[in-house]
Amino acid sequence: MALTLDYDYFLVCAFEFTCDGKRSQEPQEIIELCILKYCVKSQSVVDRFYSLAKPQHPINARLSTFCKMLTCISDKKLANAPSLQDLLIDFDRWMWKQGIFQSRFIFVPHTYFDLSHMLPEQCRAMGYHLPAYFYTWINLEEL
Repeated sequence: MALTLDYDYFLVCAFEFTCDGKRSQEPQEIIELCILKYCVKSQSVVDRFYSLAKPQHPINARLSTFCKMLTCISDKKLANAPSLQDLLIDFDRWMWKQGIFQSRFIFVPHTYFDLSHMLPEQCRAMGYHLPAYFYTWINLEEL
C-alpha cells in the first residue's frame, strides 16, 4: 500500500514488437506502444497514449504471419505509422501536455523485458538517446 502513496500517477505501459514463432528474429523492433495514465488518488485511468511504430530494419519490412496473428497488427496498419524515434518525440510532448513532469510518476511495464531491454536496445541501435525517465519503473514481477 505504501507504494501508491509515493506517486501521483502510474504510467502502465505495454509494447508489441516484431516476432516470428519458429525462430529468433533479430533485430526485434517495437511496433506498438500503449501507455495508460493511472491516477493513484482517483484509482482510475485518466488518459492514454497510443501509437503504432513502423519498423525500420529491412528484415521487419513485412510482419510474419505469426506476428500478425499474435498482435492483430497488419502491415497495412504500419504503412503510415511514425518511426519509433518520432513516436518517442510525440510521447515526450504528450508527457509535457499532461503535466506529468510536474507530478510524481513511475512506469509500470507489462513485462520486465519491455523497459529493461527492448526499448533501450532499440534506441541504442538507432542512435537515439532514450530519455532518463524511462529508466525509473516498477517491476511487478518482483513485488
